[in-house]
Amino acid sequence: MKPTLTIYPNVAKKDAKRGLIPIYVRVIHKRIKAEGKIPINGITEQEYLKWDPRTLRFIGKFGQTDHLFSVQTDHQKLLLKLM
Repeated sequence: MKPTLTIYPNVAKKDAKRGLIPIYVRVIHKRIKAEGKIPINGITEQEYLKWDPRTLRFIGKFGQTDHLFSVQTDHQKLLLKLM
């Protein structure tokens, strides 16, 4: 079974003070799940509207998060090698 890597904004845990939505990563391998928050500031509601859940990426470019999602494929390849 191949490991899966999912990156997603978690709207349910939106920061009430700053109004930012945190981004989480979930890895599943052999029915074992690990999940955690990615240590970035979060995204705004406007950025969330540009999130494509099918491709797990933003439509367009986003400063701090752009680099994070551009290396997602490399992380998936690394996971396959480690597992």
